[in-house]
Amino acid sequence: MKHLLLIIIFFAFACEENSHSPEKEIIIQRNFTAINDPDLVIKNAVISSNNFSISIQYGGGCGEVQYDLYTDGLFMLSNPAQIWVELSFEDNDTCEDIVNEVISFDLSPLATHYRNSYRRDSGTLKVRLKGFDEIIRYDF
Repeated sequence: MKHLLLIIIFFAFACEENSHSPEKEIIIQRNFTAINDPDLVIKNAVISSNNFSISIQYGGGCGEVQYDLYTDGLFMLSNPAQIWVELSFEDNDTCEDIVNEVISFDLSPLATHYRNSYRRDSGTLKVRLKGFDEIIRYDF
């Protein structure tokens, strides 16, 4: 009976939404190839300060996932300027659990790239995340 209770508690915590502080920085690279897992769903995306948090859902749960956030660094001329970013996400396990997770990226390199390109101390960008319909405002 005690073992059954421990198993139930383990699975209850395993199904909770995980959250990460920014462990990775956005990668600015002209030519990149994003890996797209067909089971990945972007549920929400929010920028707070330099932290870009992306809520995702995917099938898996028993292996490691690889993910990065890329941009080609090319600003679209508008007011404010816009930029496309793309999540590269790879999950190679065969599990079928539904995993909800929040992954976060540091956008500081993008702000520095903007400052260097426009020779300004601060700025605003409209960030367009591929696979997500809303445009996210980034003030820095």
